[in-house]
Amino acid sequence: MYIVIENTPGYLPDIGPTIFDSWTHAWDYALSLANELEADGYVCARPDANDTGDNVIACTTADDLRRVIEVTEL
Repeated sequence: MYIVIENTPGYLPDIGPTIFDSWTHAWDYALSLANELEADGYVCARPDANDTGDNVIACTTADDLRRVIEVTEL
């Protein structure tokens, strides 16, 4: 089982984590959240597709608002 959490560092998430049975589904969901943030003006740094050890997508705006999307194994 894997969970996806999106939040602003230092604050609790706005909503509870979303749970998935596989890493692939969880990561696809995390990427879709990053795409939504980019549509709202954020710039997101995604890990290299070959880097299986990195599970965090960091997003920021010109105003330095930050969001982090993390996939974690339960």
